[in-house]
Amino acid sequence: MPQMHLYLKKAVAEEVRRRAESQGLSISAYLAGVVESAVQDSWPVGYLAEVIGCTEDDPLERPATLGWDARDALQ
Repeated sequence: MPQMHLYLKKAVAEEVRRRAESQGLSISAYLAGVVESAVQDSWPVGYLAEVIGCTEDDPLERPATLGWDARDALQ
């Protein structure tokens, strides 16, 4: 697996470290996930299964159609 190196401002590096620890990940694993999400060109795994049918309990309703506006005739 290729390795990459990057430089971050101290405050950003500390936030990355904090977020990685909160998720129980190494900094490398956390950053790999962030980068993979950023460059992914398809839907995340399980996304469509989660959103398809999400309004099943609360179906969408189409409002009543309004009439046409009255306009002056073209001359």
